[in-house]
Order: sequence, then structure tokens, then C-alpha cells
Amino acid sequence: MAFKEVKLEELNLDVYKTIAEDWLALTAGDKNGYSSMTVSWGQMGSLWKGEGLKAFAGMPVATVYVRPQRYTKKFIDEQPFFTLSAFNGERKSELGFLGSKSGRDYADKLKACGLTPLHLENAVAIEEAETIFVCKKLFTYKMEKSGFFYPETVEQNYPKEDFHQGYIGEIVKILKKI
Repeated sequence: MAFKEVKLEELNLDVYKTIAEDWLALTAGDKNGYSSMTVSWGQMGSLWKGEGLKAFAGMPVATVYVRPQRYTKKFIDEQPFFTLSAFNGERKSELGFLGSKSGRDYADKLKACGLTPLHLENAVAIEEAETIFVCKKLFTYKMEKSGFFYPETVEQNYPKEDFHQGYIGEIVKILKKI
């Protein structure tokens, strides 16, 4: 499969649908080792000043959340880049596999669900994706119980208090399938 680099302005992207309904695959690591998982919670937008941007324009960023027990966390913590692969609502079965199975249990988790790693200059993505966002880590933080305003949010989402680690990455490249 071939990809071409596109500018953010060229995308007609419904961010909510892409993340919450269609899901994304987060992949972190390099040619020596990587892991992928499904993300259906996250954000894309604008944050902080960046080199070469207009006076009030922020950098294009993506924020993803990883629970501490996820195998992918080891890779996103170790590497400066991660990718988000979008499938335009397709590959839900494969994404379901990536979200429910651990890379600790599979020598090649992508191959086990019929997907193919795509080795890029600074990261690994998924070849079957329609769109790939290459992100450079800028900031990380751990969610804490004390930060929640409503106890029911913790009760519903964190009964084990295994709060997510947030990762904010600058979207440095967007690849679109041609």
C-alpha cells in the first residue's frame, strides 16, 4: 500500500467520530519492538506555540490515554514518537482484538489479527490504515483521583483506580492512503 503526506488542512476529519466511534490504533515502538492497542478516548486539537506558526495558532496535537497495565505503555514511555492509525470505520474486528488482547501474549499481535506493521522513519504504524498520524511526544501526565470533580466518574471508569497516563503528541506528519 502506498501513502502520501498531506497537510492537516486537506483532511475532512470528524474528530469525535474518528476516535469515539471508528476507533484508532495507537502504535508505539520501533523496528526492534513495538506494540499496538485500540484507543477510543482521546482528543485532537491545538495547543501551545510551535515554530513557524501564526501568532495565535497552536501546534496540531493528539492526546491519548493508556492504562498502567497495558503492554503498549512500556513502548510509548521509551520512544519519542507514536502513531495513530485510522481505518474510517473499517477493521472493527481487528481493532477489537488489539483492544482486548495483550502484546505480552503474542509474538506478533498485529499479525495475529491480520494487520501489518508499517515501519516509518521514527515510528511504527499499521499498513492497512486509511490515515496515519505521526506524533512526537510533548508531555505526559498521570490522572489522579483527586482531580475528578464527580465521584461517579471514578466509580464508572476506574473501579480498580488504574488511572490512565495521558500523552500529548504534536502531529508532525499525516499520511493518507493513495
